[in-house]
Order: sequence, then structure tokens, then C-alpha cells
Amino acid sequence: MNIPAELLININTNELNVTSFDAESERKALHGRAYSLFRKAVDEIKIIKLSYLTTCATSFAKDSKVVVMSALQAHVELIKEGKIDKDTPFIVHSIDTGVENPLVVLNCLHSVRGLKKTCEALGVNLELNIGKPPLASQWAALYASGLKILCNAKSNSDCSIIMKIDTAAIVEKSLQEKYPNQEIVTLLGSRHQESARRSASVKKFTPSRTAEELIDNEQLVFCPIQDMSDDEVWSLIKMANPLGGRSMTQSEYDIMGYCSHTFLYHLYKDSSQKGACPTTAKTTQGESPGACGGSARTGCFVCLKSTRDKSGESAAQMARHRAYSLNSNKVRNWLQFISSDIQYRSFLSKAIDYSNGESICLQPNSPSGEILSTMIWYLSMLTFDEKKRAQEFKTLVENGRAHEDITISEIQSDDSLSAQDKSELIEVYTSFATQPLIEPINLELAVYLSGIHARDGIALPKFHGLMVYLAVQGGERIPYPNVDLDKMVESKIPDPIMAIPSVPFESYNPEFNSELSQLGFDREMNCQVQDTFVRTRFLERDVKRLLPEYLTQVNNGYLSVQGLVPVPLFSISGEASRQRKSRKERSERRLLRRKGKIERATSRVNSYAFKARPETSVLEESTSRTVMGFAPHHIKEPVLEAIEFSSMSDERFEVDLNQYFEIMQFELPRLRKQWRAEIKMNEELHGTMFIPSSTQAFNWLTETGILSLSRSAKLSSLRIMSRTNYFRSVGLHSLSNEQLVEMFHQRKAPKNTQIVSLMSMNEYRSFKAENLLEIRAKRSQSRQKVLKQQALRASDEATFQIELMNQMHANHGNYITESILDIVVSEILLRHGVKAFDERRFDLLKETSVAYLRMIKRHFTSSSVFSSYFRSDREYRCPVTETNLEQVGRDLFTQSVEDGFELVRQLGQKTNMCHSKLVVYRMLLESNTADIETELNKAVAWVRTLTEDAKTKASINFSGNLASIDWSNLRL
Repeated sequence: MNIPAELLININTNELNVTSFDAESERKALHGRAYSLFRKAVDEIKIIKLSYLTTCATSFAKDSKVVVMSALQAHVELIKEGKIDKDTPFIVHSIDTGVENPLVVLNCLHSVRGLKKTCEALGVNLELNIGKPPLASQWAALYASGLKILCNAKSNSDCSIIMKIDTAAIVEKSLQEKYPNQEIVTLLGSRHQESARRSASVKKFTPSRTAEELIDNEQLVFCPIQDMSDDEVWSLIKMANPLGGRSMTQSEYDIMGYCSHTFLYHLYKDSSQKGACPTTAKTTQGESPGACGGSARTGCFVCLKSTRDKSGESAAQMARHRAYSLNSNKVRNWLQFISSDIQYRSFLSKAIDYSNGESICLQPNSPSGEILSTMIWYLSMLTFDEKKRAQEFKTLVENGRAHEDITISEIQSDDSLSAQDKSELIEVYTSFATQPLIEPINLELAVYLSGIHARDGIALPKFHGLMVYLAVQGGERIPYPNVDLDKMVESKIPDPIMAIPSVPFESYNPEFNSELSQLGFDREMNCQVQDTFVRTRFLERDVKRLLPEYLTQVNNGYLSVQGLVPVPLFSISGEASRQRKSRKERSERRLLRRKGKIERATSRVNSYAFKARPETSVLEESTSRTVMGFAPHHIKEPVLEAIEFSSMSDERFEVDLNQYFEIMQFELPRLRKQWRAEIKMNEELHGTMFIPSSTQAFNWLTETGILSLSRSAKLSSLRIMSRTNYFRSVGLHSLSNEQLVEMFHQRKAPKNTQIVSLMSMNEYRSFKAENLLEIRAKRSQSRQKVLKQQALRASDEATFQIELMNQMHANHGNYITESILDIVVSEILLRHGVKAFDERRFDLLKETSVAYLRMIKRHFTSSSVFSSYFRSDREYRCPVTETNLEQVGRDLFTQSVEDGFELVRQLGQKTNMCHSKLVVYRMLLESNTADIETELNKAVAWVRTLTEDAKTKASINFSGNLASIDWSNLRL
């Protein structure tokens, strides 16, 4: 042992108390405790496996590695005992974020290979799932896009939720879909080391315990090693004996491993990890999912949760790891350096206060265009430099010259390593370091970033992300950063200011100004709007209430109907108040504690205060109930076409590289020329290249099919592009970041903008309060309406019910009239063999209209049906009131029915046909009938009997797949 000489100075040896102990007995005792806990974990997993499928959520670090060892041992023993079939899957899943520490990637690749070989040798049916975040959830997509602020030690840590936990949830959901008839228990590596909870939870294992007693039933998770300490975990790892290999330490216990653990041991040797990156969406009770611990630095190399990456810096100083860690650690430190300094932020707005005339909020809450550009440069350089390193090392290995590599030569010359350790370490490097270990950005991400920058109005030239990536691929470089973290600035984020535009957002028509919305007119483009018939799903209880004739067609609790839409029957105000939280109609401030004192921090703009305000009072919302009915609707509605993805989230983006290469072989020179021309123009006009471009790049990528979007992504992109184009129209996108900063601090807008005034948040609150008086007045009217209806209901029940009946007629009178006309025409056309016209099915039109008339007639003519929504069967019902109510209902219903027959008369007489539907129907009748008047009289006679007798058998199966109809064969 080498003890520094300075530590030996002034030591009084007479005062030293030396205690002797038997190291061998201590070692055996530790091994015994570890093995006992290992067997406990194995036996408990065996119990669970008899009732459930299991999946091991693993990062292949020390804790989850022991979980996989325990689960594999349990699986093999159950097969030998004949308690599970040999084909039973042994499921393991892990997450690859694409920005993991290179040494962690090496360990994962080594562990995966060992697990595959071991399972193959043992005849175990291994099912290994490696999840990767979707394109829009990868690190570069989140942070190089400007969508998110870098997550440092003092900010939120939703990066791990988005990239790891959400991705794990996708994997776990896909497993559940693959095995729908079996519940799956997730085995976690969570531990409660040396805590009061641990000592209280340690129980002696008894074979009589059931699987349900062992797992967290709420989330179906089990932590088999939760009672182990660090020493016990490491003892098991060192004792594990992989097939065809050797254990790291001698032991009298036989523990089956699945790979050599020498590399893992040396990965941990020079760093102290007291946190862990999440590997699953599941948690144990009392535990919260989320961020990596502040010292969990064996995860992502871009993690900023600790100010200094001590393990990364240590690795960068070692010759063995310098090629893998030096530049990535430089980039990581640069990210940390800029993360809290507002001079690297953009003051360009992303928020609008929709509750106050679309005022625009300006605040430094996103990286500047220059920072995003530099970030893409660095990420691209790391990607291609790593590819170059891997190729050079691969060439050395293939030519038998691996010893010339600095990593291999340093391992070979390390006297602290045994010959066996050297051999195993070199084997890991020569097997897996011949491939790139990190890829923080790729071509797909570069294309995606170019689209998002254009969509969001980021201060970058069009296609800038793609052009930088291609430039680095072609050999261009900028120097890697060298920053001093001791000089890092932590800026205080100022309160936002509010810009009052002269052109309100509501007058800005996105239909003509947003390019994305125009894509709906070109059906050959990938990003398009589809016209689709509305389909409504009725719950079984609503079918019983509204469509009892179709109760036999309910499937799995639902009845799916095309051609009907929900429409309110009436709203009942003044009912018993339901518990409802009051709205937080105010700005929010975050509080900070500094040196024991509470300080007010910046206002938060993503609060309720920036959302459009409802005009109804809380009293009306809490005491009102809307009774829903339905009405026919056979007109196609514009619906954004959805692209299905196997994921938890609907908002998906995909880049089609085949389409990219096909188009770019012709278009790339033109796009590169445009990019350079825009840079030159911006520098001449503004003195900087970092000025927001148009949304053209996003539109072009979607129109060419290079970038495809899910339905949810299209909806959000349409909204964002409308906002971007609005900001451009008021002049904000013609300003450089320096001009925005000057405008922010001087509270004075440049003359070339449509900004009327700039206000501090205090000034804006007063300004906004005046503008909200109109909404408050409407809420007062809402409260008065409720109070009036409450008083009416208490004093005059009959009048109250008639008011509701009139409300129902106001909502449905026109629907009744239209249904009469539709039924008459459909009856005639079906009798003459005309099934459809212009994608409208007449059998479905007739069926839904008849079903609607039955439903609405019951509500108008039966007081028991109508009043059942506000009176129970046990309550007293006044016969006189019931009779009067039914008479009013019949009169209102008959009035609308006669209005429908009046439309039929106009159709027959071919007069006053201002209704467009009448013109089309007249044309159809003239084309298919010889005597229109006779046909109309027959149909009217039949419909009159229908309005008197609502008991008609259902004829159409609403649940049928109407999408399979060949409309071309049904046209006239």
C-alpha cells in the first residue's frame, strides 16, 4: 500500500489501537449473506413465474445485472423441475437513448452478447427488447430543436422521463399487447440500502407466500434485491461464474453468471455512483419515477444534473478512455456552461395570452439560434469523429495490430491488472469498440431539426441543421469547446414583458396563411386533410336510453354508429352543487429559498392565466348538467389523416430516408444554394445570419414525403405554424436576437413592427383586468340565469319543465324538419334501386333519420321519458302537469314535422327551392322516377304513420364496416 508521506507526519504511535480480525472469515460471512439473499430472490421469482410472465428491466449495471442473474437462475430451475415449459419466454428489456456514456455502451454490448450465448447454451427462450426513443423524443430532437431548455442541476429533469421512462412504457405496452392473456410482472433493481425501511421490511422467506403477496399489485412490479447492500451486490457479481469463463473471486457458492464482469468492475472502480438512471416506467410503492440522481454519471454523457462530471473528467484523463471520453466531456461541459446564462438565450416569444386579445409574451426561455447552430456542429462532430475512431480501430484489429491502439497498449502495460483481467478487458474492446459507441445526431435527426426550426420560427436559415450535418460529414470542423466551469454564470431569469400587437391573432386566418393547412387540397401529399364521415360510439347505457331498438347490436359495451353525432337535448341548471375546484385565474410565480429567506422568482407563463377564459360562471358549471341526445349527420368532415405508430404517444414524426435520397440527388444543390443565399442576405441586412426563416422548409419536407407526421403531430404543427406566421406578420421575426434584447430592456418596439406597446407584468395585470370586465359581466349573467332557474324550479315546477321542453325544441327543431325530408327522399330512391349518391348511402340515411325521429319523439311526447332526467320514479308526479307537458311536447314536435312536410311540398312543386339539398334531391327524383308527385305522396303517407308509431324493427347493423363499401359502384 502506498501511503503519502505527509499523512505519516506527527503520528503518535503510542496512541494507536490496533484491532486484528480474520479477513477470510469476514469474506466467507459476506459471501454467505449475499448468497442467502440471492437464493431468497431466486425462490421468490420462482413463485411469481408460476403465476405470471416476468420481464427484467435492466441497464446491465450492477443492480439490474444481479436481477437478471436471479431471474435466469429461477427460470432454469423451473424448467428443470418441469414447472414451466421450455418455450416459456425469458423476457429482458433495456433502453438505449443514443447518448449513453461510451463505456456504458460497451458494457451493454458485452452483457447482451453474454446473455444471448448463455440462454442459447441452456436452451432458454430469450426475448430481448432494446427500446429506443422515437425520433421526436431523442436528445437532439428535444434540445437542439429549441423545444426545451437544457436540464441542469437546478432545472427539471423530464429528459429522463421522455427518453427513458416513456420509452420503457412503449416497450412494456408492446409486451402486454404481445401477451394479452397474461399479466406481466416487471422485475426491478431498486434497493433500500441500510435504511430504516430496509430493516423493517426484511422478512424471513417462507415457501407458503403467494405471488400476489410478493409483488406490488398496483403496478405489477417486484424488487427481488431490495434488501441487498452494495457489498452484497458486488459479492454476487464477483462470485458469479459465467459459462465457459471464471468468477472474479473464489467462493464455495455456485452462482451462475452470463458474462464476465471484469469490465463492469473497472467501469465502477474509479467513480462513485449513488444514483441510477431509470430503466422502466414502473415504480415500487412510495417511489417516484423521473430524473437520474445528481451523481448518476454512468448514464448519458450529455447529462447536466451534476455541475461537474467527475467520472467523465477522470475517464478523459486516462489514456485508456481518452479516445472515448475527451471530446464528449468537452461538449458536455460546454452545455453545462451555457445552460443557465441568459446571454445564450433567445428572447423570441413562444407564448400568447389568448385570454386578452392575443398579447405576446417575451421572455428568454429558449436557446438562441446561434447556440442551437453550435450545438448541432458539436453533436455532428462527435458523431463523425466516433465513426472515424471506430473504423480506424476496426482496421487495426482486422490486421492484427490492435496493440498499436492507445487503449489496448495502456491495458497491456498496466501492472495492476492480472493477465486474466487484461485478456478479458481487451476482448471487450476488440469485440465492440470496432463500432461507433455514440451517435448523438444522425441524418434523420438533421432532417427533423430542419423542419422543426422552420415550423417554430427559430432564428436559423432554412435547412440549417441538415446543411451543418452534411458539412461535418464532408470534413468541415470547428474547434471543440474548452470552458472553465468555475466561471459559469447562473443568470436570474427576468420577468416576461407583454407585447400588445395592433393586429390581433383572431383576424389572422391560418387557412390562407399557414402553408400546412393548404396541404389538405393536395391528396397526393403525405401531410393532408381527409374528409371523413363522422362515427360515434355510444356506451351501452346510452343505447338503452336513446336507441333501445339496437341494444342487441352492442359489442363490448359499445355501439358504433356512422351518421349520428351527439347533440344536447337540454341543460338543467340549478341542480345540487357538485364539488369543483375553483379556477386559478391568475399568473403564477415560482418561489425560491436563498440563505433561509423566501424570494419571489419569475412569473410563469404556462399557467391558467394565459388560456382563453370561459364565459360561464363556476356556479353554472357546478350546478348544470347537459343531457345529451343525438342527431343525423351525413356530411363528411375534414379530419387530419392519422399515421399509425406503435407507441404510447400520438405525436409522431418519421423521416423516410429512401424518399430523402431519391429527392435529394436532384434537390440538394438547390437547397444548399438557398441556404447560402439566405445567410448572405441576413448578414447584409441584419449583421447576423441568425434571423428566423419562413416555414417553407417544414412544408417542403412534408409535401415531398420526406417528413411524415401523425394526426396529433399535424394538429399541433398546424397550430404552431399559425403562431409562427403570426409572429412573422407582426414583425417579430424580422428582428435579430440583439434587437429583441434591446426591445426587452428598453420597453420600446422598433418602428418596423406591429407592436403597439410593451408592458411589464405588473402593468399588464392591470391592463388585463380591465379587458376581463366583459367576461366577468357575462359570468354574472350566467350566475343570474342559474339563480333564476333555481327559483323557477322551486316555485313553479310546471313552467320549469316547459322551459326545458322549449330548450329541447330550439336545439332539435331543424334536425326534425331535415329528417322528415331525408326519410321521404330516401324511401323513394331506395324503392327505385338507387342505393347511394355522392358518397351518401340512402339506406343509412333513412335508418339513422328514423332512429332519430323515434328517439326525439319519445322525449317530446312522453312526460315520463322527458322528466326522468330530473325526477326519480319514486317522486310524486302531478297528472295535470304531466298532461300539459305532453301536450306542449306534441305541439312542438308536430310543428317541426309539418315544417319538414312543407319542404317536401316545395320539392314536389319545384318552387322556392333555395335550399341546396332540395335542388340535389329534385335532380335525383327527376332522374329516377316518372311521377314525382305520386311518389312523394306515398312516401309522405308512410312517414306520417311513422311519426305516429315509433315501433319499427331495426334493419341496419350499425356496427358494420362501412369503410369497405366501393363508392364508385354506387354513384349515378
